[in-house]
Amino acid sequence: MNILGISFEQHDAGAAMVVDGKIIASVNEERFTRFKMDNAAPIESIKYCLVASNLKPSDIDIIVMSGFKFWKKIWFFGNYYRKEALFTRFRGISFFMRLKNGEFNYFSGFKAIIVNLLAMTGIPSLVVLYLVRYLKIKKTLFGFKGKWLWVDHHVGHMASNYYTSGFKNCLSIVIEGTDWINTMVVDRIEEGKITNICASPWPHSAGYFYGLITMLLGFNPYSHAGKITGLSSFGDPNTAMCEVKKLMWVEGMELRLSPNVFTFRNYYVKHKKLPPELETYTKEELSAAFQANLENCILEIVKQAVEITKMENITLSGGVSANVKLNQKIHNLPNVKNIYIFPAMSDAGQAVGVALYVAAQFDDIKEPIQLNNVYLGPHYSDVEIEKYLKQMNVKYIKMNSVAKNIARLLANGAVVARFTGRIEYGPRALGNRSIFYQTSDPGVNDWLNKRLKRTEFMPFAPMSLAEETDKLYLNTKGAEYAARFMTITFSCTNWMKKNCPAVVHVDGTARPQFVDNKYNPDSYEILKEYYMLTGIPAIINTSFNMHGEPIVLTPQNAINSFLHGSLDYLAIGPFLVKHPNN
Repeated sequence: MNILGISFEQHDAGAAMVVDGKIIASVNEERFTRFKMDNAAPIESIKYCLVASNLKPSDIDIIVMSGFKFWKKIWFFGNYYRKEALFTRFRGISFFMRLKNGEFNYFSGFKAIIVNLLAMTGIPSLVVLYLVRYLKIKKTLFGFKGKWLWVDHHVGHMASNYYTSGFKNCLSIVIEGTDWINTMVVDRIEEGKITNICASPWPHSAGYFYGLITMLLGFNPYSHAGKITGLSSFGDPNTAMCEVKKLMWVEGMELRLSPNVFTFRNYYVKHKKLPPELETYTKEELSAAFQANLENCILEIVKQAVEITKMENITLSGGVSANVKLNQKIHNLPNVKNIYIFPAMSDAGQAVGVALYVAAQFDDIKEPIQLNNVYLGPHYSDVEIEKYLKQMNVKYIKMNSVAKNIARLLANGAVVARFTGRIEYGPRALGNRSIFYQTSDPGVNDWLNKRLKRTEFMPFAPMSLAEETDKLYLNTKGAEYAARFMTITFSCTNWMKKNCPAVVHVDGTARPQFVDNKYNPDSYEILKEYYMLTGIPAIINTSFNMHGEPIVLTPQNAINSFLHGSLDYLAIGPFLVKHPNN
């Protein structure tokens, strides 16, 4: 059965093609439009999935979209933004909400009438926007004669982590900002049978909580939360905890959020500074407290769920599960044996998730499998790459041995950008669109980020030989699969701290990518050659893009970013380019 999954309801629009239960192709629209987290109708993503799977619209059996049917979407737009107006400053409306006995309560009477009327004025434009995108998709898929289906947002997340986990039995945990109804959902899954354990209703959201501190410190709350995760290790979490723990807590097995989360957000939007309750603390102290409180709250719920269900396997998805330090804390819980995080854990993974869910309903998927890799996006032939090099008047040579040449350059201290094969699916560069450098330079975080125009507090991540990971990291058992996709941190060994200081954070952890010959032969060969030259089984792997841009997609993107970032070498396909200024 040929199933096309589509998502564009919130952010990270994309498409995925699942054929007979196997993911053939998946990509997000941002790669094509070059607008990070773009939620436009994923027209280019759909076209790519058709080409990659060698299918026409008439060959597709089912198209499944993330979210609700159109008429339900209209109702939810109204309901959602009516509530949003009560919680936040919406179209000039002030804050109309109070907290009583731990629950949100709406004001009634004349104020509520005004709020509702003003909130509703924003709905027509949203409905029209959604309809226009929907019609664009239908036009692109002209000739399709199969079924249109819709799958709930949460189900898409749950399906993405469960059906790619390899676990028949597990706890599926989805943690995010909002999916219209719930924000943190824990499901017990046994042989495909799903039983809900608990759910935190919107707006009680860990995503909103963490997004608040991301915004208050001047970053984009949707795309820069990782900066807070890195910054948190530089501060004492106890200093500001007295204020921060008032913003989010746990009742029973549900998250609870204070209205001050929205009040503080509104204050920052208006005044561009920290609210008075938080202004006496440093950014490091605030980051540390928010990270610690996030961990405390999520762990409290997960511990209870594990105790109730006796499940040893944990699967995670949703935007908050991009928090690699939180994932490490969950992995380290006494009764957790195995952990897996879907590589495209945010809404970027919705297209795959809904397609896999429908495939399972039609028995195309008998049981969960493990992903070999996530190189699911477009690729470019050597002929196409060379054409771009000539068009852009770039001098190059053809390498006889790609791995040996790159390894030798790295051993000699060069920064090498790598472009090869199909682009990675999800937020992490995993070797095919990466920048490589040696791990021995402790100052690289400063000077290389300046070249790339980035502001980072987390050190660069290491790409590590899978067979040597015991030499580098502690307590990796049960998380090896997750580490293939760079979705979890581990504490580092003393050997790692001494020999690879560039990739060890101030808290003694690193966020590695485990590489073996079976699933990633190209990167493995580079690493193996580098290990033979230096005795170090790890190199820096950071995403190949300039600040604020998605990971490079085309050879043209790669060449432009390479020249703009003043990197030393570009290894693009079998060709090697030396930067003209170096």
